[in-house]
Formats: sequence, structure tokens, C-alpha cells
Amino acid sequence: MLAAACRRGAPFDELARRIVSEPPPPLDLVSLGLPASVGSVVKRALAKEPSARYRDLSEMASALEDAAGLGASESTGRVRPSVARSSPATCVPLASG
Repeated sequence: MLAAACRRGAPFDELARRIVSEPPPPLDLVSLGLPASVGSVVKRALAKEPSARYRDLSEMASALEDAAGLGASESTGRVRPSVARSSPATCVPLASG
């Protein structure tokens, strides 16, 4: 939202209204090579009602790993390798102009 507030184009208040009142646009998971089950995780994370969302990032990460087939293997009980997590993003100042 911060990036949208800084962009030129649709006024920020209009964007904020749409985020709060309209459902998010559908994801094209097929073109990203992701299973449809990942879409249900994203949909829950973006739920308008806070109680419908994940309690914390750990719960969401676990759901994403399960949806992507990276959770514990039912046949062996072993945990499959998890998705590599990148380090936190670094803010870079924008060039003025």
C-alpha cells in the first residue's frame, strides 16, 4: 500500500477503498507453476475478516508448504525440504527526479 500511495495514477484513497471493500483479483497460479491449493492459502491470508486469516506467519508458512507439497511426508513421517527463505528486504532510496 505504501508503494501505491507513492505512485502516480489512481488516488490512494480509491485504492484503499478497493482493498477494503472488493475481493482481490484472481491469481494466475498455473502460469506461475503453482498448484491451485496455494490459491486457497493466499485467499485466506487476504480475507477481509481478521478472524478468518492465519494467526501468524508461522501458521501461514506451514499452510503454504502443505499446499505446495513441501510438508511432512505421510508415508515416511520425514519432513521434505522447505522452501528457501530469503533474508528480509532492504530498502533502497529512490532516485530523485
